[in-house]
Amino acid sequence: MAKPNVVLRKIAFIREHLQRVRRYQGAALADLLKDRDHQDIVCFNLYQAIQGCMDLASHLVSDEGWGLPGSYGETGDILVRQKVISAQQAQIFHDMVSFRNRIAHGYAELDFKRVHEIMTTNLQDIEDFIMSVVDYLHL
Repeated sequence: MAKPNVVLRKIAFIREHLQRVRRYQGAALADLLKDRDHQDIVCFNLYQAIQGCMDLASHLVSDEGWGLPGSYGETGDILVRQKVISAQQAQIFHDMVSFRNRIAHGYAELDFKRVHEIMTTNLQDIEDFIMSVVDYLHL
């Protein structure tokens, strides 16, 4: 069974980094494009928030004894099978993992227009993921 104190600590970590991104939500795309420090702050905190979601998902799958996923994407699929998140949320989770990998490993040049879009319109997806876990665990 997932440990509530561990889950809540992971959620607090995710929300702390989301809050840091939210400080920049009002910034114009042009400001993000020309300010490397702004880019670094936003990307680092998005990375941390997404990594926190990945850690939360892995913790839940492991502690509930739902198997050993071969990848973080598979972790999202397991959460769907266990009715923790919806199929749509799993697709968003896959997209988040892919975006996090771009930040972490430099798989592709980051598109800062997309970063701006994520920071201004997609943070609720992370909150929705958190709430699905909270609802499932009745926290």
